[in-house]
Amino acid sequence: MFVVLLQAAPAAAGTGLFVGAAENNARSLDAGVAKTKMDLAARAGLGVVRMVVLWSPGRTTVGGDDLVALGNATTAAQLDGVRLILSVYPQTARSAPLTSRARSEFALFVASIAKQFPSITDYVIGNEPNLNLFWMPQFSANGADLAARSYELLLARTYDALKSVSDAINVIGGAVSPHGQDKPRSVRPTHSPTAFIKDLGAAYRASKRRKPIMDMFAIHPYLILSRLPPT
Repeated sequence: MFVVLLQAAPAAAGTGLFVGAAENNARSLDAGVAKTKMDLAARAGLGVVRMVVLWSPGRTTVGGDDLVALGNATTAAQLDGVRLILSVYPQTARSAPLTSRARSEFALFVASIAKQFPSITDYVIGNEPNLNLFWMPQFSANGADLAARSYELLLARTYDALKSVSDAINVIGGAVSPHGQDKPRSVRPTHSPTAFIKDLGAAYRASKRRKPIMDMFAIHPYLILSRLPPT
């Protein structure tokens, strides 16, 4: 389970605390299974379900199993009064969209979901891009933060694509891991969230862009040990 505090942008309606779960079981090709799983979430008192959609290079529209599963999940969520949040990110770290063409493909893919399912208005772009598990490369040969730079470009492109579908869409950026070591030459090169956020801001300012690249920022506040209480 996760607890998400969503601070709405000034143009959006209100603020609120949403309690939900990261749950993909309702993403089923069987409409009955999707409804059963979503019913369980609703009965548990969860008002939000965050589901994952994976992108691979070359994909510009949602289709196939993704289209069917999202349709089933969306219908089930609407019937149960559950808010769906989609987290869309590359299938592997090495398929991170690093070129202008790849970023365009990714943005078109996410926008196609928004067009197909107008009831879904919350999109998390990327997943823990400060970790090499989800985004590569993290560093240049001289130790510069390449991940934050390329992720900023993806956020900007996808923000524009989603807003062209509807201004009401809530674009959520970051989704950073709370851990990272900022050691370019380590066995597992990663960025701490504090360094990554700073570098992301620097990349945004360097771009000279005037429009936002996100409406909300997400961080994954994982505990180091599961036995530690949230307090």
